[in-house]
Amino acid sequence: MFGKTISHYRILEKLGEGGMGQQRMLIMDALQQTQRRLRRMVWLIFVGGAVLAWGAYGVLLHQGQSHLGNPLKALLCVGVSYFVIGIIVPIASLSAQGGLSGFNRIGLMTALAAGALGATGAACIIWA
Repeated sequence: MFGKTISHYRILEKLGEGGMGQQRMLIMDALQQTQRRLRRMVWLIFVGGAVLAWGAYGVLLHQGQSHLGNPLKALLCVGVSYFVIGIIVPIASLSAQGGLSGFNRIGLMTALAAGALGATGAACIIWA
């Protein structure tokens, strides 16, 4: 019976018994349930961010390329952005977490291939 949820209350522990029966402690669990729902929905925030970023990427890249007058200058700017977001930020975060070690060969090679494909896609968009 303990741990069971009734409406937005959860039975935590038995307080005692006697008289009309057992008394159990109920707590309001609405906040905890809301937090669980939000954690389950966090991926939607990242999907929305990806859609917005990729949607604006081509348009802004084309505008930048037009103003710079050379596709290679635009590619260089994209590379600088990738460097900051793809290298500096993860190194700082992993360093703070103590997670800069433990790379395995298969994971490293697969992730590097994915990065090469992404950079190739960016170059293709620039020269399109």
